[in-house]
Amino acid sequence: MARKRTADSGNLASGASLAPKRSAHRRVNAPGAEIKAAQPRTVSSEPVPEEIARLAYHYWEKRGFAAGCPEEDWLRAESELRSRQIAASA
Repeated sequence: MARKRTADSGNLASGASLAPKRSAHRRVNAPGAEIKAAQPRTVSSEPVPEEIARLAYHYWEKRGFAAGCPEEDWLRAESELRSRQIAASA
């Protein structure tokens, strides 16, 4: 490992000794993370795009990956997920 001359002492020091010291006890989560995780999840009125994409892909897969309209699959999936969320919240 290369050695560097420190400006304040003029002594040679390895690069490893110049690195900041780490605490023996590392914090795993950011402060308050446990509070956010403990809060109940609210039902959103809008489906998550990843869920819509997954369901739209499922529709395409059920058609045997045949030609179709991806926009129609997306809109159908979005509508179905909204209906499911409304039914779940009622």
